[in-house]
Amino acid sequence: MTSLFLMVVVGAMHSGQKSPSNTGPMIMSSVGAEGRGGAVPGEPDSKLSYRSAMWGLSLGAAALLGVAALMVVMAFLRIVTIADKAEQEVVPQVLLQQQQAVMAADLARVAEMILGTTDRDDRASALNESESIAHQFALVANIDVQSKLDAALHAVRRSAYRADMRDALDQSITGHLIRVDALLPPLGGTVGKADSYATQLLFETRHVLYEAAIAPTEARLQNLRERFAVLGQEMATVSQNGAVPRTGGRAFTLEEMNRFSVIFDLRAESLAVREQVRSETATARRQLAELSNSLSADAAANASQSASDIVAMGHSGVILVGLASGIALLVLGAVMVFLVRHTMGPILRAHSALEAIRRGETAVHVEPSSLREFNAIGQSVEQLGTVLAQLKVKEQAALRTQEQLQFIFDVSPVPFILNNVATSEVIAANDAACALFRLEKDAFVGRLMREFWIHSRHREEMISFLEQNGSVNGFETHMLTSQGSDFWANISARTVVLDGTQVVLSAFYDVTEQRAYETRLHGLVQDLEDTNSELEQFAYVASHDLQEPLRLVMSYLQLLKMRNGDALSSEGQEFLGFAVDAARRMQQVILDLLAYSHVGRDAAVPQPVPLQEVLRDVQEILSVAIAETQGHLDVAESLPVLKGERGELVRLFQNLVGNALKYHATDRSPHIRVFARQDNGGWEITVADNGIGIPEDYRSKVFEMFQRLHGEGEYSGTGIGLAICRKIVEQHKGRIWVDPDGGCGAQGQGCALKVWLPVVDALTG
Repeated sequence: MTSLFLMVVVGAMHSGQKSPSNTGPMIMSSVGAEGRGGAVPGEPDSKLSYRSAMWGLSLGAAALLGVAALMVVMAFLRIVTIADKAEQEVVPQVLLQQQQAVMAADLARVAEMILGTTDRDDRASALNESESIAHQFALVANIDVQSKLDAALHAVRRSAYRADMRDALDQSITGHLIRVDALLPPLGGTVGKADSYATQLLFETRHVLYEAAIAPTEARLQNLRERFAVLGQEMATVSQNGAVPRTGGRAFTLEEMNRFSVIFDLRAESLAVREQVRSETATARRQLAELSNSLSADAAANASQSASDIVAMGHSGVILVGLASGIALLVLGAVMVFLVRHTMGPILRAHSALEAIRRGETAVHVEPSSLREFNAIGQSVEQLGTVLAQLKVKEQAALRTQEQLQFIFDVSPVPFILNNVATSEVIAANDAACALFRLEKDAFVGRLMREFWIHSRHREEMISFLEQNGSVNGFETHMLTSQGSDFWANISARTVVLDGTQVVLSAFYDVTEQRAYETRLHGLVQDLEDTNSELEQFAYVASHDLQEPLRLVMSYLQLLKMRNGDALSSEGQEFLGFAVDAARRMQQVILDLLAYSHVGRDAAVPQPVPLQEVLRDVQEILSVAIAETQGHLDVAESLPVLKGERGELVRLFQNLVGNALKYHATDRSPHIRVFARQDNGGWEITVADNGIGIPEDYRSKVFEMFQRLHGEGEYSGTGIGLAICRKIVEQHKGRIWVDPDGGCGAQGQGCALKVWLPVVDALTG
């Protein structure tokens, strides 16, 4: 009967008519109203007998409940006595043991940090912390626990001391190995001529010393020591007066090489210390475990004794509470019997309506009850049917939406897979995913996704990122199909909770062809860079090798002019002048080619270079040209500090200012302005002039090699100067261009060459 009543109350809660907190009082008020004069339809009038029964039931219940209350008070007094004993005796003891247990756990944790760490500073810090914990422990521990604590702490100190010795030995060995490496030839090649046999002996000796530094046993160390001695004898046979022949690196003597035998002694001592560390670490852990076990045993014994005392004192209280509970249950049973007789009809009607709803009926009717509470329950059941009908409509709509989403999932061209996060079991996969992994859908479901990952570590990284962030985009990894062929996949995934289980929905994109294209592109770029390097090397070698024969030709031409110039006809002297002039131009071309090939070849580490100082050097270099042309160089007072190689930057601005002086207009003196402004994370430096300018057709060609805008008779030069400028700017990760409208002439004559270079952090002009 009670279960039927609870079913109706739950239905009322869901219908929103009454709350569980006020259902009981409303029922009692209805019963009281019936006793005061209400009548249930269809039953004879029983107002007097009902009132008498209610009075008798109330008086009897009050008497029994009074007896039960007296017993509860007596039991309460027993409980107070027990609580007072626990507060005075048990609780302080438990708190003390708990404090000792916490300190023991902290000490064990810090000891593990000391024994497990490889960093000396961390070890020292943890040792200080253990000393502090041990001092606090000593304040609350007895003599026996204090003795065990001192023994364990002493073992930890010994182990830490041995570990420091081991680290010091290893650092000493590393220092000796670094000095051995200093004897090796540089990576770029040998310095001077080298004796190949001596070089081979040096490398074998270095290998033996490195093996000795990590030798796991004394036997292995002894074998390496003997091998070192043999190599020393071999080195002595090729030495002269104790000096080892050139090995391509720093020169050294046989005595200097023999001093490296100390590595064997250091390693032997390190092995001994490591064995001591292992032994003393085991001792420390054993003693800490004994301390913890001792504390646990004491705590268990004390707790058992305290529990026995409390149980003995509480038996009488339990008996009293049991009697009081029996009396209360008797009163409750009498009240329930009375209430059930007058509430069964409405409950059964509500139950019938609920059964009809369970069978699928939505339009139900519950006959009204004379009690307000049960009448409200009937109305709630009717409303529940209406709500369920609405929910059924919504469920059908949700089912249609689910079918639509399933259709989109199945026909999507993007491979989608739904799998369990914890087990990696595949829950669902669409057709595109089955085609990508070459599996039938029935065979795919139930498989473990980790089987298709080539690198399990990559999967663990992605799962860890998903657990922290909930989603991941653009994760690339190497995967396998069911047939064993591999491919590269770009994965986007998101975690969701499905039926109480955390799952991950992943989209896979096959990027194998894209990665192959990128690899080919990288190879082509590398080939292009290698070709450019070879071309620069060729230009450097060719220009250097051409200088000597050209110098010989010029010398003989000048000698011919000096000795036989008067004997030549005027036409012969003219031809001889042409030849000398051509040889001089050829020599200038070779020098410019050498200058072009030298750009960036011996570049030093970039340093901050004040542009103001660079322009000051340029002005000194071009002072003669400025005086001859009656030019004026106007340099801004505020210029930035650039990051680069000072000599290259001087050559860059020397060429730019020199070009402005060379190509000046004949009807006015050259005027050159240099200024800068910050732009796009760097500095834009402008070199403006009032010269003849650059025609539009040549603006894109002036930075190419051998591009000249004028004949040899008009202006001298080889057409390489601006090409050198562009190469210097590119070496500094900048760019250079022509601004045709940036001239500084009175009427806008001339043009400007602009250079953009990156800024120096924390430095300004």
